[in-house]
Amino acid sequence: MDIAFLLNGQPVRTSVSDPHTTTLNWLRSQGHVGSKEGCGEGDCGACTAVMAEWIEGQVVLSPVNTCIQLLMRLNGRALITIEGVKHTQLHEQLVEQHASQCGFCTPGFVMSLYYGINAAPPANRQEACDLIAGNLCRCTGYQGLIRVAMGLETLPKQSFESLRQGLLTLNAPTHEWHPKTLEEALQLRARHPDAQVVAGNTDVGLWITKRQQRFEQVLMLHEVASLAEIRQTPERIECGAMVTYAAALPLLIQTWPQSERYLKRIGSTQVRAAGTLGGNLANGSPIGDMPPMLIALQAQVVLANAAGSRSVNLQNFFVEYGVQDLASDELLIRIDIPKTDRRLHCAKLSKRADQDISAVSLGLSGRVQDGRLLDPIVAMGGMAGIPKRAHHLEQEINGKPLEHIDFSVLAQDFQPLSDARASAEYRMKAAQGMVKRGLMDLLERPA
Repeated sequence: MDIAFLLNGQPVRTSVSDPHTTTLNWLRSQGHVGSKEGCGEGDCGACTAVMAEWIEGQVVLSPVNTCIQLLMRLNGRALITIEGVKHTQLHEQLVEQHASQCGFCTPGFVMSLYYGINAAPPANRQEACDLIAGNLCRCTGYQGLIRVAMGLETLPKQSFESLRQGLLTLNAPTHEWHPKTLEEALQLRARHPDAQVVAGNTDVGLWITKRQQRFEQVLMLHEVASLAEIRQTPERIECGAMVTYAAALPLLIQTWPQSERYLKRIGSTQVRAAGTLGGNLANGSPIGDMPPMLIALQAQVVLANAAGSRSVNLQNFFVEYGVQDLASDELLIRIDIPKTDRRLHCAKLSKRADQDISAVSLGLSGRVQDGRLLDPIVAMGGMAGIPKRAHHLEQEINGKPLEHIDFSVLAQDFQPLSDARASAEYRMKAAQGMVKRGLMDLLERPA
């Protein structure tokens, strides 16, 4: 499979014989060894580069973990690596602030900071920390890096005019496995029901790098523009399955401000730039971040095949571990989130505050009346083989004063497992406490 892209402004045409080839492995095989492999799973950020795309008349930048992004993803796009950064002022700031120690992680930090300069200069310390949260320093040299990040808004942005011209004249090849329309994608899915669907690749990338999984066909959806659209009506928000976290979070936070802390703990800047809402749901992980919140908001997923589409309540989409209500010829194409007057509380328990997988997660919603929660929805992740509602506890909460609720009823809904993240006993106690704190938040929050 031939692909064409820009690498540090220069056109590249190459043949990809193995569709599982990651961008990082290709870069290093070609002598571009500035990007490092620290983890191979998108956690440490040492491999970070910046991808550029021509979208709706402008160059759009995204930081990417090249260790889990397939090389095929670059077709028609541009990639800027550490070798392509000629930003003298940024380098000077790194030196002046003593922001480099052993140097192994430094290329990834530089690329995150480079992205920050040109796309999202931090306005305060918290935003500076958020920008580099996906980059780990084993020497614990964070303070100098944070100082650099906090000063990015004073550094000049780069002109991307030559990059724009390069993207417009690239003439990238087209491929059957990279459909450009939803109709093409659904027809391809019908012909190849066993093909591995790839959205943001933040999960599938790990299957390739860590599990050494190989797929006969890989159906990539990143060129289907309609799947990356967000639409609003007075009644709901409609998010295409390929809408990334980075694109969705501003609107979700604006609509449900109380979800901000929860949503900003999902992944890192790099993961949110690539990971998609549809991929997170279709993967069916019991510890996925979005299902508890979306179930609490009574979201629906729209599933489609070549013959038509159907809507399914998200709470019914998850059947059992590894099984979703998704036929072999169907794709999850949209998530519909109602705009209601329900109050929402979300919480996540993990070992690290940022960029960590949940041990337990919670989505809690309902209507408050006379100091009581009516029609509650308690949705939890990490407590069963699927994201799941706690129906017994919902009945216990419904219409009762807080002091009369028996939170131990949660044991009738879940029998959690022990694993590396938490013991079953800890999960149960923590989950009960999370629900109680969430209920207190909903009841005490001003109308």
